[in-house]
Amino acid sequence: MAAIVLIFFARPILTLWVGAKFAAEGSAALEILAVGAVINSLALVPYNLLQGIGRPDLTAKFRLLEVPIHIGCAWFLVTRMGQPGAALGWTARVSLGFLLLAIAACRATQTSPRVLVARDLRRGATT
Repeated sequence: MAAIVLIFFARPILTLWVGAKFAAEGSAALEILAVGAVINSLALVPYNLLQGIGRPDLTAKFRLLEVPIHIGCAWFLVTRMGQPGAALGWTARVSLGFLLLAIAACRATQTSPRVLVARDLRRGATT
């Protein structure tokens, strides 16, 4: 809920907090970071699942894979876009992490992503 508020009201919140000049420059970065925070929070589910079933090696390997990608991506985006580029680089990294963790969790539990999504949708419709 807080992320949704930040996505839609980043500029007014930043204006009240740190002033109009910073809000004009930083609101795009805050909006991007809020989206990344939502994605990163979703990644906790497959991360904890992999930890719980005794596969912490996968999460460590994914982090090692992400480091060089993140450094290159962040450098490119920051030099081109500044603050929003830094936020976009981080959001891209957590998105990649979520994707890798979700795929690994589905494979480790031999569960199709479609089954997990369909199960969640049915639960939401009945409750």
